[in-house]
Amino acid sequence: IDKGLRAELVEVISLGRTLKVIPTPDGTFDGYWNTHQPRVAGDKLDLPSAERDAPKAASGKIARVTGDALLGYGEFARAKTMYDLALSKGGEDAELIAMRIGIIAAKSGDYDSALASFAKVAGPRKQLADFWTTYVKGRKKAAAPAV
Repeated sequence: IDKGLRAELVEVISLGRTLKVIPTPDGTFDGYWNTHQPRVAGDKLDLPSAERDAPKAASGKIARVTGDALLGYGEFARAKTMYDLALSKGGEDAELIAMRIGIIAAKSGDYDSALASFAKVAGPRKQLADFWTTYVKGRKKAAAPAV
């Protein structure tokens, strides 16, 4: 599990347990929980320094990983800034970043931007981008004023 996605992992396990979709105890999920949940608070404290370091880095890796962590904490504007920086520096998977920018836009209600970002995704993430596209089109339709 990537450090940048730790918060999301902990959130999903917590929700799964609350909804009784993930049994307790469960060897796999308990292992993930025990490894990652104690580290969430410390990771969150490291984010401001990572945001300061990212512009100084030679590649976009620090910016991308920091964007991942910020996305996991729901800090969408800050995450988008880091992803844009990662793209400008290069050396990172542009389709992965497009996917994550699309997720930010979808969760923020910017459906047109989300659709544009998901349209940039091909390869192994295309099917996931297509699922998100279906979700966004449904949300966009539901948000449209009745005529």
